[in-house]
Amino acid sequence: MCVGAAKSSKSASRFDVSDIQDIVSPRSIKKELAASQSMPESKGMSTRAKGGSKRKKPSQSSEGLPLIEQQLHEAVSEKFAEIQILQGQQLANAEERILDLQTIATAKDNRIAHLEKGSKTLQKQILLADITSNKERLEIIDEAKKYAAIVTLKIRLQVAKEAADPSFDRSEWDMEA
Repeated sequence: MCVGAAKSSKSASRFDVSDIQDIVSPRSIKKELAASQSMPESKGMSTRAKGGSKRKKPSQSSEGLPLIEQQLHEAVSEKFAEIQILQGQQLANAEERILDLQTIATAKDNRIAHLEKGSKTLQKQILLADITSNKERLEIIDEAKKYAAIVTLKIRLQVAKEAADPSFDRSEWDMEA
């Protein structure tokens, strides 16, 4: 998404010697030299101090510039404007991408919080089920112990009754055990 924009900005921000050569052809240089020799030099462009006067700064307007400098100035200004536009577009794309990533991060954080809450709920349910199953297991064990005690007591009572009865045949009893 931004990769293509970065490649286009590099190619758009560079200009070759051919771009300058289009502006500055040998014919235009000859015309410019001829024009500059016939015209006296502008005082606004002087940077040397003459006869005790203060040094003047070159004027910022393009009126005093020779034609080649004006063309070069225009070409550079156009390229600079293109670069600024591309840079602005890339900045807008980057800001949009940052907002998208922040939205995704927020959604991810919300999803993680929701899953953690669900995990805690499940852990509580598992713990409760474990406690309940342990309680039921202990109750079953207690019931089995009670039933075993009852059966044991019934067998002892039966043996005691048989031992007290003089007419009962005790030969069936196993004496070795």
